[in-house]
Amino acid sequence: MAIAIESEPQEQVIHLKVSWRTYETLAAGMSEDSHTLLAYNGETLELMSPHTDHEAYKSLVDLLLGALMAEWDANLYNTGSSTLKAEPLGAEPDTSYYTTNANKVGGLKKIDLRISPPPDLVVEIDMSYRRMDKLDLYAKLGVPEFWRLAMRDYKPLR
Repeated sequence: MAIAIESEPQEQVIHLKVSWRTYETLAAGMSEDSHTLLAYNGETLELMSPHTDHEAYKSLVDLLLGALMAEWDANLYNTGSSTLKAEPLGAEPDTSYYTTNANKVGGLKKIDLRISPPPDLVVEIDMSYRRMDKLDLYAKLGVPEFWRLAMRDYKPLR
């Protein structure tokens, strides 16, 4: 098993070469209030623990999109970092949204990509050079729009 770790204040990114079965076991063992986000591209599992600035940027995106959609009187259903899985792929985006498909998933406790559509938009806040490039991953999961905010050379918000 190969492991790569990058450590920044309060943030870690770990990559492991694992099987789908191992990914499924780890994902099932994560608690609902875990702050670790998982992504699996069929070969490599990424575990990422976001730090405070990462979460602040994610919240800013949520607020801006919410305000825009309200102004445009458009339907927006925020599913946050809900797990998206379709064997052999899986991911927990930083935040995700349904617009055209909001009525198909609103109220569901779990989104199952075998029967539900993928989010219309997935957003990743990329503050690390070690993060997995997820454009291909989300495309394979059927997500029609992917935004990556590359904050790799960011300065702390404080």
